[in-house]
Amino acid sequence: MDEMAKRSGMEPPKAITGAAIRAAATPTNGSAKPTKTDYTPEFKQRVVRELAALAASGERGAQGAFLRREGLHWPTVNRWQKETENAELVALAPKSRGRKPTRDPAAAELAKLRRKNEQLEERLRKAELSIGVQKKLSALLGVELPKPEDESS
Repeated sequence: MDEMAKRSGMEPPKAITGAAIRAAATPTNGSAKPTKTDYTPEFKQRVVRELAALAASGERGAQGAFLRREGLHWPTVNRWQKETENAELVALAPKSRGRKPTRDPAAAELAKLRRKNEQLEERLRKAELSIGVQKKLSALLGVELPKPEDESS
């Protein structure tokens, strides 16, 4: 075959490798990273319905041909089908009537009490620090402080 190609003036065909295919498929905008395709919800619905119709028809290979024609892969479509089933279940679930509560009153009260507790603990810390300084100062000056009646030590 090589001699025949030489006589006709044609070059023999080059072997196509995976690396050559990947290099040819890289985008020309400089980014070697493939971009993510975002599909619209209408497109996803159409694909899921079409696949269900093809499955019901029983035609062999029709689903695969459809996916190849659309440029889709089974894992992607399977995820869409599961999302559709979950959305239907959520849509059919009973809903409570009336306005949704904006916030829990018990949680608001708890948060308010926690803030108040933190403020009081900070005041107590400052008061204890002040009392400690007064005790040290009175010891340095030699002034005897009266003992509080409720303090046992």
